Amino acid sequence: MIDPEVPVGKAEIFPDASEGKWEPPDYTMKQIYDAIPPHCFRPNTFLSLGYVLRDFAFVLMLGLAATQIPASLSRICVTLLGSPMLSFKDRLHWSLGAGSRMRTWRS
Repeated sequence: MIDPEVPVGKAEIFPDASEGKWEPPDYTMKQIYDAIPPHCFRPNTFLSLGYVLRDFAFVLMLGLAATQIPASLSRICVTLLGSPMLSFKDRLHWSLGAGSRMRTWRS
């Protein structure tokens, strides 16, 4: 068991990886398939159709929810989120561009 308190590098977890000594696992695909329960391989059309219908229902609900957002709320969100970014852009432009040129004009 790896102690979560002690930081370790990849070389300590996978010692063979750092030395370039990697070998493929010695189990076969048949052993992997045998380890999976048989009911996982049986197709179930109704269950699959249920998953597809569930996904369509989620998409429909999200689409309906998106159309119910009032325009005033979207304007408020744009104002609240857009103004700080715009002012940051303006401050950055002033400090890197226009502000540095202004200082050279004064001297």
